[in-house]
Amino acid sequence: MKLAEVGEVFAMKLDSVHHLFMLVMGSTALALGNVNPAAAVSITFEGSLTNGETVTGEVSSENSIEIPANWDFWTFEGTAGSSERFTARRTSTALDPAFGIWFGTEVDTDSYSSLFGDSLNTSLVVSADDEINTPGPFGDPTVRFTLPDTGTYTVAVASFISDSSDEPLGYTLRVPFSDSATILGSGLVLGLGMLLKRRFSNFT
Repeated sequence: MKLAEVGEVFAMKLDSVHHLFMLVMGSTALALGNVNPAAAVSITFEGSLTNGETVTGEVSSENSIEIPANWDFWTFEGTAGSSERFTARRTSTALDPAFGIWFGTEVDTDSYSSLFGDSLNTSLVVSADDEINTPGPFGDPTVRFTLPDTGTYTVAVASFISDSSDEPLGYTLRVPFSDSATILGSGLVLGLGMLLKRRFSNFT
């Protein structure tokens, strides 16, 4: 086997171990009843996300997949049945970002125990990790999903298995227009075009 092939196989196995580690942590959190031993910290939301927006943030350089006090929290308002896509991209090469999305909000960070499981009072809708190949440790997360309910959602961004760094690690979080918003916008444009066409024809 050539050296390049050996490297490729090793990378695939390492990625498999990474994902297995993620699943084990989520299962452990559920088995423990979502109890986080860290002291409670009131959640300060970084802001409210809107469709078509890209925001920036920083997370601690400490790997914090099970340290909710070091997560960045965001909210967004959603409508049941809407199709959404969320993408987080590292702006610091050392960062290995991941994120989870829950329906509802919590007050304290100790209500969470894992980025990949339910919190004390909210259900995990979806999580993302390593879907986009990128330079640096592992990959960047992106996910497309359908909103199950209408109301407020929580997004949390964390550092998973990042390289060591003395500085906070930066990221961007992008929320493209949802399918429902795109369809609505297309309908408005089409309707306006037909109206203008009719009015123009009345003058000819």
